[in-house]
Amino acid sequence: QSAGIPVAFASFAEEGAAGLVDVATYAAAQGWSPQGALRALTSDAASMLSLSGSIGSLEAGRGADVLLLDGPPLLPSTRIMNVWVNGREVQR
Repeated sequence: QSAGIPVAFASFAEEGAAGLVDVATYAAAQGWSPQGALRALTSDAASMLSLSGSIGSLEAGRGADVLLLDGPPLLPSTRIMNVWVNGREVQR
């Protein structure tokens, strides 16, 4: 990533996706920028899968799931306050 090569994290299954934030947090702790670790979860991953025209960043007309957090995304103490999937708020 430091050489400008896009990187994406793989989960290999829906259940594995729950651990992706931990992988990104670890990458940031090992010297990646927090922005680069988040790109590996979002826009870089979408680009590698040829999906960047429809997902990967928050833009009008694109599909997205959105989290409202109470702190920085890769800080372990950060909590999820609200979640929207396909524009609809998910009730807990």
